[in-house]
Amino acid sequence: MPGELAERGCRPALDWDAVTQILRTIPELQDALAAAVEHAEASTPTVGFVPTMGALHSGHGELLRAARESADIAVASVFVNPLQFDDASDYLHYPRQLEADAVLLEEHGVDLVFAPSLDEMYPGEVEGRTPRTRRCASASETWDACGRGPHAPGTSTVSPPQWPSS
Repeated sequence: MPGELAERGCRPALDWDAVTQILRTIPELQDALAAAVEHAEASTPTVGFVPTMGALHSGHGELLRAARESADIAVASVFVNPLQFDDASDYLHYPRQLEADAVLLEEHGVDLVFAPSLDEMYPGEVEGRTPRTRRCASASETWDACGRGPHAPGTSTVSPPQWPSS
């Protein structure tokens, strides 16, 4: 895989761990990011982050390739966020295929995959009940949200907890 990535002009994945790590909790993500930064060759390594809801396809592949090419550490998330669906039925039937997604993520040289549970992202919330949203009035209402229902507010609600608090 590293040779194949180099042929495509991508930076190699971290040498300290050839296998993509799948992390389930925010503390695991924070610890893995700290370790990745410590082991990175660059003195101030960059992180390329691709948030997804899984069911990955070639469009995601392009984003993953860009993250791998432009950053020292490539991170992706796979979280089916109930706040990004208008219809609860769509959420319940959205494909969840982490094993298949992990293959694509590893093929694209992703170092870390954050695949949390609903409870990890929205502690104390109950499956089937809509978690509380954060209002994000700037970009989400002017660019992305037009005609997309709850998608942008759902994205702005889930994204901040994924990042370390340091």
